[in-house]
Amino acid sequence: GKHDAPMMAKRLLDKGVKIDALVSSPAKRAKRTAQAFAEVLGINKDQIILLEEIRQLIHQTQGEITEEIKWGFPVFAKGKDFAYLRFSKKHITLGFYNVQKIKDPDKLLEGEGNTLKHIKIKTKADIKEKIITRWLKEITG
Repeated sequence: GKHDAPMMAKRLLDKGVKIDALVSSPAKRAKRTAQAFAEVLGINKDQIILLEEIRQLIHQTQGEITEEIKWGFPVFAKGKDFAYLRFSKKHITLGFYNVQKIKDPDKLLEGEGNTLKHIKIKTKADIKEKIITRWLKEITG
């Protein structure tokens, strides 16, 4: 409950357990538990909100997709993996697979690979919704 979640998070922290990701169902109690863990672990609440906004954008743009935790972070697929989200204390990374399908004339995507690139999102203003929506449609189209 309210008291157990912070206590359990502190125990994990004290034992040196490395948390790669916090995953929660949309249920209110589950979200509160995840938020309690995040607070004890020093994860910025704004980053959690930002991550959820990006997730919603991906789901709204793509419709019928799957979302799984792979390699410790959410990966989105429509038959094949097309995007992932990674969380850090300073930013959210939105990565794309098969980037050769994406048109990026402004060179917003980072990374040296031919098939995998990403953008770093630090604030809500960094979410270039029209561009990200276009990229998501290009990559799965």
